[in-house]
Amino acid sequence: MIVSILLVVQAIFVFYYFSDRQEWPHGTKYFAWPQLVAAAGALVFGYSGGILEGFFTLSLGSTVGWWVAEILLVYAGVIEVKMDDKIKRGAQVVDAKTLSKMARQQGECHLSFCGVPLPYKMENRHFLLTGTTGAGKSQAFYDLAEQARERGDSAIVPDVGGQSLSRFYREGEDVILSPHDTRSPGWSPLAEMSAPWDSERIAKSIIPDGQGSSSEWNHYSQVLLSAILLKTWQARGSNGDLAQAILYSSNQELGALVAGTTAQMQFAEGADKMLASIRAILSSYTAWIQDLPAHVGAEGFSVTRFVKTASKSVMAAGCFSPFAMTNSSLSAR
Repeated sequence: MIVSILLVVQAIFVFYYFSDRQEWPHGTKYFAWPQLVAAAGALVFGYSGGILEGFFTLSLGSTVGWWVAEILLVYAGVIEVKMDDKIKRGAQVVDAKTLSKMARQQGECHLSFCGVPLPYKMENRHFLLTGTTGAGKSQAFYDLAEQARERGDSAIVPDVGGQSLSRFYREGEDVILSPHDTRSPGWSPLAEMSAPWDSERIAKSIIPDGQGSSSEWNHYSQVLLSAILLKTWQARGSNGDLAQAILYSSNQELGALVAGTTAQMQFAEGADKMLASIRAILSSYTAWIQDLPAHVGAEGFSVTRFVKTASKSVMAAGCFSPFAMTNSSLSAR
């Protein structure tokens, strides 16, 4: 009798507690009336143990009965399960109107992207445009670029296909950086160096860090390229000298050039096979150097100097690079 009373009190308490709040444990929501059915199920299952086992049934039977009833009612479709609409953490997908409101709350917005304001403090973030062919990715980019140009911003545009060049290029104001275009000034990786330590940075921008087993070999190639750049820059050499050293010189000639650098050990006696692998990797990443103007060296056009000059200029300037092979060097600037 005592167990029955306790279970009835428990069922009534649970019913009124949850029906008042219209919510259920574990982040789900149900209708109010099935909650009483679930509580009744807990009552029946819990009382089945008898008075002598009241403590056991009260603590275990009612709990198990509660969940059994809940599972049966959900399975039968009597209870409607609704997910909690509270955002705990992570990104949230919203419509354009909501996103526009959220963007304006971040501060001043000078540009817009597909009609959504772009907060000024977020303009230097990375953007990913994805969609099927014809979805409007290029048009969205062009629209943003036109706004930036009207505002007076300068830009460097790796433009392999030349679409941006044909759309935005202004004769006499912008720069075309391509060895295959007669309007292009001469460029050399040597022109991006202002101190000896720049050679390592430029070498890593041309030869990427490898993954897995290739990481070690790519590193050796970076070390060798860094040494070649340093020695050629110190000798006030040119693109022709770089191409000769990297692509055409013998191991003996190249070893003499990089003597006194960290790459010297790659030319040690008995390391011929290792050196052949290193030079093969190096050549695969630097074959484009032979397409650069052979006579241009450290005095050539510098992307670094362009950026520094453009940032101080009121007039917007663009540097278009329709040459695929130079993209790795430009990306590191």
